[in-house]
Amino acid sequence: SIYQSQGDYPKAIEYLLKVLQLKPGSPPDVYSNLASAYQSQGDYPKAIEYYQKYLKLNPNSADVCKTLGLIYQSQKDYSKAIELFQRAVALRPEYVDAYIELGNIYFADGNHPKALEYFLQVVQFDPHSADAYCNIGNILAAKGDREGVLKQIAKLRELKREDLAVSLEQAIGNNIEN
Repeated sequence: SIYQSQGDYPKAIEYLLKVLQLKPGSPPDVYSNLASAYQSQGDYPKAIEYYQKYLKLNPNSADVCKTLGLIYQSQKDYSKAIELFQRAVALRPEYVDAYIELGNIYFADGNHPKALEYFLQVVQFDPHSADAYCNIGNILAAKGDREGVLKQIAKLRELKREDLAVSLEQAIGNNIEN
């Protein structure tokens, strides 16, 4: 743990592997720490391997599902990422971060109705999520829903996110009344 906190991931991995070797019935956190150390080094296959081992021992960890989903997302394995983010929200129905990632994947894939569904879930659970309002606005702009975008701009201004409000204004043109 000390090596990991100091950023010496090779040493942390060395000692965590020794723990598993000397004590095969180690607590699940050893697997999670090992996965995290591999992830910090950019060794995603090993990180995936140990997060999966962790989930076999502790299948109800929404956080590890989300973390593993992020790794798959970074590797462009969107089907596995979606599966893990959906598992995370099934385990924790108000898990805003997992809904955001689901929305981002569907938005990037061009599935705007599905993305909108997830971003609306985000604002239901977190009415202060400026990023979600901005994403909703971008989806509505792509659909040509000017009134819907204006509502998102107003919400962003309420949240004092002028930067995102201006970005949305640009998405529908410069002829918006303030």
